[in-house]
Amino acid sequence: MTKILNKKYSILFIVNLLIVLNVDILQAQKYAADFLNIGVGSRALGMGSAYVAISNDATAAYWNPAGLSQLHKREITIMHANRFSGLVQTNFINLAIIDKHGNAFALSYFRVGIDDIPKSTKLDEFDRPIIEKYIQDVGQALVLSFARKNSTSFFLGGNLKAIFQKVGDHSSLGLGFDIGALYCLSPHLSFGVSLQDLAGTYIFWDTGHQDVKYPTIVWGLAFSHNVPILSGKTTLAINNNIRFEGQNNENLFSLGEIAGYDVNLGGEYVLLNTIAFRVGMERKNLTAGAGLRLRFFEIDYAFVSYDLGNTHRISGKILF
Repeated sequence: MTKILNKKYSILFIVNLLIVLNVDILQAQKYAADFLNIGVGSRALGMGSAYVAISNDATAAYWNPAGLSQLHKREITIMHANRFSGLVQTNFINLAIIDKHGNAFALSYFRVGIDDIPKSTKLDEFDRPIIEKYIQDVGQALVLSFARKNSTSFFLGGNLKAIFQKVGDHSSLGLGFDIGALYCLSPHLSFGVSLQDLAGTYIFWDTGHQDVKYPTIVWGLAFSHNVPILSGKTTLAINNNIRFEGQNNENLFSLGEIAGYDVNLGGEYVLLNTIAFRVGMERKNLTAGAGLRLRFFEIDYAFVSYDLGNTHRISGKILF
């Protein structure tokens, strides 16, 4: 318990220190709108975020918008997570619809925030911090997605996204877009690619400062195979992420000074088309999960290990 509390207060201290000292938070562009990298949907997260070549549910709006054209019904997805001992609140909700021609649309809202951060610049007579007020560090995104089925095996899609951030007394607004493609090479093998923040997502702060979220290229393969025993199905997937954001020391591999390179792996086994078991590797973090599928409802759980503490995420899906 003491260890968890120490981690929690250490994070709070760092966030508060950055704000109090006015260390142009907004200066480190390699972390611009970094909350968007967290991921959504417990199925994908349980599979190590190796989802770009699968993307066959409403969360495709995040992973690869082209995958929205694979939907057969309208879907509503909701996800909530308390991360790092409840310090960080993560919420996601979206609605995806598809018409008879394979054209799909989705509207998504994503919020990640630390609320009620105590701000202090003074000490009392006993050298204890005097809390002056409570502030927030919140990132929000509103995403409009579109996808089109060009053929029975080839799909294209894109996102237009608006980003809103608030850190203490300062706020920002950003705009950007993504494009994606999905190609089913065979009934068992698919290839996906997503070009995120394609032209750079520009974020404008009320201080006059400007950040840029640099492009990321995500591509991968997914292989699925039916298992005759108990109507089982196995899916294996790999993601290759090339990030042009200057975080090379945090990536598994470095492409010189240009970009960092990561590999995500994931696997899923579905029993009787109802119960799913998942495992994966996101960078160096182990992931796992499970899911329950009913006719009009699905619920999924994901476990992700981090240095700062393990996180648990639950998401639900309604089909209608």
